[in-house]
Amino acid sequence: MKTVESIVYGNLDLRTSTNKTSTVIQAEIDERRNHLENLGFTEDWIANLQEDRHTFFQIENIDAKIAGLTERGFENPQKMIASLPTILGLAFENIDAKIAGLTERGFENPQKMIASLPTILGYGFENIDAKIALISRLAAHYSLEISAPELMEQNKALLGSKIDKLWVLTRIARDVWDSSILSPSSLHKLLFANLECVVLAQHEIAEKTFTVLMQKIKEVKARGEGREDRRQQIADLSDSDTIARRYLQGYPIKK
Repeated sequence: MKTVESIVYGNLDLRTSTNKTSTVIQAEIDERRNHLENLGFTEDWIANLQEDRHTFFQIENIDAKIAGLTERGFENPQKMIASLPTILGLAFENIDAKIAGLTERGFENPQKMIASLPTILGYGFENIDAKIALISRLAAHYSLEISAPELMEQNKALLGSKIDKLWVLTRIARDVWDSSILSPSSLHKLLFANLECVVLAQHEIAEKTFTVLMQKIKEVKARGEGREDRRQQIADLSDSDTIARRYLQGYPIKK
């Protein structure tokens, strides 16, 4: 009968051992901790990792992951892992598929995108495709000389944005200003403004232009209301405002 749980410690598999003492087990865990420190991970990061995985990962697996990420063109694997520890548990087959899929979709430098936003590795292509489609329709509507993948590479956080947020913002962008002044930079300003302020601002303006909208967003923000207060104001508008209703679909108010 085994005296330990079916967990791998250090570089030894204790699932097949029957005589490991607590002293030996702790020594193996300490060795793994020291290895992480030598790789440049901070004490706080290591402590947080241990809360979720008290035995850490096998040393040989950590080294193989760093080597494999380096081989795939990632310049700072440790930084990626520090940002998203679950990378240590991802198979290279999945990472390779994500790189290939992003390349097929027109992204020029998937490695740079993933390094900047490692959570991309966890996004399904259905989600990514939906975001590409939204931004592509907007770019086509205004004849922007930039593709959706190009715009998303310039603004990597777009891939991390909730699909409901992108729907609301692209609808506002399509409806509230004339195309003569729309540019990738003006679109960037809108996409990264406070969402609740944008929704309220678009409802309050009479002249549907980008300049007026951005000024109203500043005014709404300056009122100093909290997010929940703004959300309630949006809820109050939902009977007559299509964009407010769509916002509430993605960000419902709990009753």
